[in-house]
Amino acid sequence: MQYMNPLVPKDLDALNELAKLTWAWELRYFTEKTLEHGSFVLHALSPKDTTWYRVDGSTIAETVDNFLSKVNHTLSPLTIPDYP
Repeated sequence: MQYMNPLVPKDLDALNELAKLTWAWELRYFTEKTLEHGSFVLHALSPKDTTWYRVDGSTIAETVDNFLSKVNHTLSPLTIPDYP
């Protein structure tokens, strides 16, 4: 029995988008023996108000979308200044 659904390009695109929007996040996966598949759990920091959010979903893309809808606004990509 396969517990984790295979990753698809949409999931990897969601991770890349998350990496552009915030500098602190953690992704975990868990399941139980009685379930067909588990859930992804994302802890992510909103750079606008420096609040940590916890969201979950059945795919990585769904989990990242849940985070973006929870912060209730579109985050702009981070700008990191160049250091000499």
